[in-house]
Amino acid sequence: MADVVIGNVILTATLVVALLLFVASASGLATIYTIRVRQTLLQNQATQVAQLVQQVYLIVNTTQIPSNTNYVLKSLDLPNQLDGYPYTLTLSTTQTKTGLVTLTVTLTLTATYGQASSTVLMGRNFALTKNPSTTQGTTIISAQLYKCAGNT
Repeated sequence: MADVVIGNVILTATLVVALLLFVASASGLATIYTIRVRQTLLQNQATQVAQLVQQVYLIVNTTQIPSNTNYVLKSLDLPNQLDGYPYTLTLSTTQTKTGLVTLTVTLTLTATYGQASSTVLMGRNFALTKNPSTTQGTTIISAQLYKCAGNT
């Protein structure tokens, strides 16, 4: 009879440990999945903003536009939150050795972990006038073309 009791105690302890390991591993896998989905969402949004600015630049940079033109890009389809978290949008420019300007768009979640950036190549005449501002769900990006294509 003692063998049955000892066997039940060992089996119960083993089942409890197995249950705890299962719960811990399921929780860990769910966390990893959530982080990867959030990172993909951030990367897609950063790429979308960078490509949108680049497309507007390519459209505006023509000979019909006078030099020293300021233009404002309003992107209405940016959500207020990504994955339920507020975020900050930062744009920065650097100049390559050939004189071209690269624009880097960085999205950072403010209440949790998560950051993504995307870089696009702009022309020599692109300059940001200020960092983006958000008002009632509308993100405003201001830029300047200080010498348009064909204008010298």
